[in-house]
Amino acid sequence: MPQKPRSWVHFAGDWSEPYRAVVEAGARTVGGALAGVMRQENYFLYKSGDSPNRGPRITARGAFLRVFGRITFRQVAAGTIDGWAWTRVAERGEIWVDAVGDPAYLRGGSQNTAHELGHAFAQLTGEQPYNDLNAAQISYTNERGQIIPVAGGGWPNRRYQHTALGYASSRGPWQQHPATMGGGIPSHEDFADMFLGWSYNHFANDFAGAGTARNNWMNANMPRWIALAVAGD
Repeated sequence: MPQKPRSWVHFAGDWSEPYRAVVEAGARTVGGALAGVMRQENYFLYKSGDSPNRGPRITARGAFLRVFGRITFRQVAAGTIDGWAWTRVAERGEIWVDAVGDPAYLRGGSQNTAHELGHAFAQLTGEQPYNDLNAAQISYTNERGQIIPVAGGGWPNRRYQHTALGYASSRGPWQQHPATMGGGIPSHEDFADMFLGWSYNHFANDFAGAGTARNNWMNANMPRWIALAVAGD
């Protein structure tokens, strides 16, 4: 009988097997994306001479655990949290999911998990990605030579640009917190959705457009943020 794979996360509450499976799938996707960055950074250090060797190969599970440590997905009673998912790692290392959110979580698939892990990741860095996004001007230049704001709060009008531009869908599954949805802090939710898109390497399929702008911004910053998250954990 084949051995059951080790879980990458912990569960608290009455989780169905399909529900656990989508959470695990999201964690594995995030871990694979993190491992890719860590391997590349090790290679750069080795090629530059700053490291005498490339070190042991970083697995997806190893990368996930190095960044997140122990993460518990805990079911809570309806009405306990605002909405059906809430993440707080600074105090308890937990992601709370409203028990009645089980069907919604299954419909959204593993993308919901990656979004919430994006919040956990940001918190482990001391919320640096949120701050960076609040200061950023993510944009692209259209065929008329116009600069089109995509995201960020560093624009002259000082208003955060929370748009759907660049995402693979205007709502779920690739935007868990769409620009049309009220509530929340735009930079926090926008970053979690960009973390989701980055983890799956799945933004809008455009050349030198909004999807590329979001992806490039994430790729440029992830090595620094990962280092902060590992240090913070």
